[in-house]
Amino acid sequence: KKEQLHPESCVLITTYTMISFSGNRSDQSKQVMDAICAREWGLLLMDEVHVVPAKMFRRVISSVKAHCRLGLTATLVREDDLIADLNFLIGPKLYEANWMDLTAQGYLANVQCVEVWCPMTGLFMGEYLKAKNAR
Repeated sequence: KKEQLHPESCVLITTYTMISFSGNRSDQSKQVMDAICAREWGLLLMDEVHVVPAKMFRRVISSVKAHCRLGLTATLVREDDLIADLNFLIGPKLYEANWMDLTAQGYLANVQCVEVWCPMTGLFMGEYLKAKNAR
């Protein structure tokens, strides 16, 4: 059983999929979503903000009202060139940190990349090459 959203709640943690879902909801889920969408939140903090330009996830921006929006991502890249849409959906990029500097300062763990070669069966290799060429 879902708990009702407390009217004085100041923090909401959810997912893009939960907010942007447009299918049929249970009565309880609909009540929770109505409560979320009926108020203005102080801050809408979005992790992995690079997904927001996707058509499905843009609903989050239009559904949830917030005084301030802040997006976080470690990969401000998209293959479909919609990353520029974040400027009007969220706002401009305010800060960027270099991962090597963060590692040197002890904020991130040291990374070691290693290439590992594994044998493939002929059948598997054929399927792999077909899938790779299908892109």
